[in-house]
Amino acid sequence: MFRIIHPDDFPSAVEKAKKLMANKYKRSDSFEYRIFTREGAILWIRNKLTVIRSKDVVIKVYGLVSDISPQKRAEEEVRKTAENLKKLNETKDKFLSIISHDMRTPFSSILGFTDLLLENENLNSEQRRNYVMNIQDSTKTMLALVNSLLDYTRLHTGRFKFEPSKQFLRQLVQKSVSATSGNALPKNISFSIEIHEEELVFVDQNLILQVFNNLFSNAIKFTPPGGRITIGTLDEQNQRFLKCFVSDTGVGIKKEDIPKIFNVDTKFTTQGTEGE
Repeated sequence: MFRIIHPDDFPSAVEKAKKLMANKYKRSDSFEYRIFTREGAILWIRNKLTVIRSKDVVIKVYGLVSDISPQKRAEEEVRKTAENLKKLNETKDKFLSIISHDMRTPFSSILGFTDLLLENENLNSEQRRNYVMNIQDSTKTMLALVNSLLDYTRLHTGRFKFEPSKQFLRQLVQKSVSATSGNALPKNISFSIEIHEEELVFVDQNLILQVFNNLFSNAIKFTPPGGRITIGTLDEQNQRFLKCFVSDTGVGIKKEDIPKIFNVDTKFTTQGTEGE
């Protein structure tokens, strides 16, 4: 019997059987372990051992074996389902945390522009129009983030759509700069866009704008007053992909903290130059 027991379960099965036979006050016990069939398949069994003693000496041992493989498979399915649900909830929480963080950028920008409109009575009509247009861009960004929540639902129901199209990169960057510059104006931070007008990219507009908004928002946060943010592209031999960079005159990131940026499981945040 022992030869067909799975090697991973063999030590514990033998140990339990020995303990039962050594305990003169206990007549029976049940053990669960795996065995090999003649065909090489693995079965889970429950073996109920009953010990017969005469004057405290074991003279016989009976075993009642039942196949519990279906039960074990069901338990494993329940375990996997619970594990997947836990991971799904963790992913949902992380996603909502990211969306909440992303929502701060357009909100802050809207507040920045409305403060400028309320506090500066000498603004001309063109300046007021530009500020209102920037508020509109930030509002559209917020709407895109709300749509991202819907996309998250679609993604987990198999109905997510990735919709790339040809876009002029400079126009996308300008749109994102307009949406985030409400936070840059109080700090007198300037933007420099070093991208050719004719530079075409094939991207999902909403997704790439979220990327730019986050990059520009962080650059503003960590750049001191009077600083400069530069956005441009790098010349590459590969014609299929385009490398875009965002540089600033800010404090930078500690070398040891860089890996944390791309780890979704790590919460990493530091205070901005103005306590943001």
